[in-house]
Amino acid sequence: MKEQVQDELSGKDLTEQEDTIFVFVCGAVNCEGVYELPESARVIDAVEAAGGYSEEADRIYVNQAEYVYDTQRVEIPTIEEAKRLREIAEEAGMSAGDSGSARESDLIDINTADKAQLMKIPGIGENKADRIIEYRQIHGRFGSCEELMNVSGIGSGMYEKMKDCITVK
Repeated sequence: MKEQVQDELSGKDLTEQEDTIFVFVCGAVNCEGVYELPESARVIDAVEAAGGYSEEADRIYVNQAEYVYDTQRVEIPTIEEAKRLREIAEEAGMSAGDSGSARESDLIDINTADKAQLMKIPGIGENKADRIIEYRQIHGRFGSCEELMNVSGIGSGMYEKMKDCITVK
């Protein structure tokens, strides 16, 4: 009998008809390694596949609800490591704010943004957001921001207006 598994956040059916991906899970987990997961898996699924968090893990530093992708490295920091990372980010944020340039945390990652986030990009409405999501589903992750121009309705002129607001990670 095939076990039916549902993603707790999205309600998606995670049964075996779904394609799989491979994710490297390391850091403060009980069993580091490469794990095969359903294509719709999230960070929490990857951590659970790695035996869960270790005792010294900072469980809130990494967004547990974020979708994972093929070949991704999910690194869970310890409480001490996360503390240092937060301090570094805070220092970098202050210097970036002083220079007047956009902080990386303010950019929208076109590989992970949901429809509402995509619609915050200049020139992207509901229909174009849907097309971006559909493009990702068919072609996979964007390799560069410029690849966004492959989406129907997004040309070089529109890309010029949005390029300073987007990123790919």
